[in-house]
Amino acid sequence: MSDKVIIREVGPRDGFQNESTILSTDAKLEIIEGLERAGLSWIEVTSFVSPRRVPQLADAEELLHRLPGDSPVTHAVFVPNQRGLERAIASGATEATTAVAASDEINRRNFGVSAAEAMKALPKLLATANQSDVRLTLTLATAFGCSVEGEIAPERILALAEQAIGFGFDELVLGDTVGLGNPRQVTDLYSSLIEGFPEISFGAHFHDTRGLGAANAYAAYEAGVRTFDASVGGLGGCPFAPGAAGNVATEGLVNMFEQMGVSTGIDLDALVRVAAHAARLFDRVLDSAVMRATLAEK
Repeated sequence: MSDKVIIREVGPRDGFQNESTILSTDAKLEIIEGLERAGLSWIEVTSFVSPRRVPQLADAEELLHRLPGDSPVTHAVFVPNQRGLERAIASGATEATTAVAASDEINRRNFGVSAAEAMKALPKLLATANQSDVRLTLTLATAFGCSVEGEIAPERILALAEQAIGFGFDELVLGDTVGLGNPRQVTDLYSSLIEGFPEISFGAHFHDTRGLGAANAYAAYEAGVRTFDASVGGLGGCPFAPGAAGNVATEGLVNMFEQMGVSTGIDLDALVRVAAHAARLFDRVLDSAVMRATLAEK
């Protein structure tokens, strides 16, 4: 097994969108720059969603324009649909993520269409990205359960994955949007996907709603996953999915993997300082045990 993992930071998008405090563009850039100094090589910096629905990310164009174009760090953006992708391309994005929820109800709340309608739109979305040299990754959200619809059958995720791969996606991420997954479930689903589609890269996006984020990440690692989404300070959630609390904390995953002897390439102390700064900006206690423990030891 590889002794290295890639941790992708999603806090500036998935985290900030769920906060009532709207940060200035300058404050967002401070956090992004701090994350880069800590060693994060891939950061989802914003989302090209409707400013009316997600005012926290209304400065997407300005933020992307102010980021250095020659940075070795990948500055990814989230795009919910064709319009969002076109805005991202016009703003100079080179890497983007999109999502389809396996739960029809969550997909409607997030994107205004059913899962089947969202899947139907993916070929055009991917073609547009390819024509503009934008790398596009797909997340299959609510892959381990839905707080509205309940259990999501693994066969449904396998079918959606097969369909997306048929469209041309070469990287898929499974999202535990409301934190319902458990380690055995995670192991079984990823094992089936990796065995069935060995040519595809699979990533993991866990929420820590029920305290199983790190355990699920470890189970995914054991199944062969090497790319993990996480959010500084445990920020995050989905404003349109009931019960979707924060993402698994970036510093929690860094601490776990480094303690296991698995390299992340990230400076934990520097990362904790960024998390503490985010807590001050949002003026609240963040749900990050590693941050609290590390600061207490100083």
